[in-house]
Amino acid sequence: MEKKIIDVLEENFSNGIYADYITEKKIRTAYKEKYHEEIPAEFDLQNFIRENAFAYEGKYYFVDAAAKSKVVNLANELLTAGNSIIYYEQFYEQHSQTFEDLNIFSSELLPSQ
Repeated sequence: MEKKIIDVLEENFSNGIYADYITEKKIRTAYKEKYHEEIPAEFDLQNFIRENAFAYEGKYYFVDAAAKSKVVNLANELLTAGNSIIYYEQFYEQHSQTFEDLNIFSSELLPSQ
């Protein structure tokens, strides 16, 4: 069930979510529409969000495995090219379009990845 929840979050809430009651209702509705079943009422969805996403400026974000892999591959390219340090701001600027395509809109998010 948790994998299904993450799938719903990644598909429907790529611009981040709040861990609040209003968002919880939206997530539960999207989950039910997609899987034709409900998230059990006793499942603490807000806590699940806080524990499994990363927080930035009051919102929580889920980054899928493919996006994480792409970021890691970009970083590995720099490291294998002989760079021993990656400056997040410069790294972000150099690959800004890729990051925007992955819904990563700030270099401040990179250390959390």
